[in-house]
Amino acid sequence: MTIRTLKPVARLKPDVVLVPLRYLVERELDDDLVIYNPRTDETHILNGTAAIVWWLTDGNRSVAEIGLELAKVHGLDPADVASDVGEVLHGFTSARLATW
Repeated sequence: MTIRTLKPVARLKPDVVLVPLRYLVERELDDDLVIYNPRTDETHILNGTAAIVWWLTDGNRSVAEIGLELAKVHGLDPADVASDVGEVLHGFTSARLATW
């Protein structure tokens, strides 16, 4: 049995721009996005909101810009989504899906 301990989420600076790794394989599955990393042989399933964040993570938009776009999509105040966007993006880097 493997037990994983959650680590505190590092805060990404608003001006950081993340770049998805090029060799990942993506497939939509119902309302989710499945991302396979052939180098680590790991599969990640993103829910609809995390998938939107993933698609916005294009190597051009900063963390702050991704937050603004996501807030627009959901009709929310950008300040209300900033922390969640930071967590999702940190998850992408921790899972070796994106880098800066």
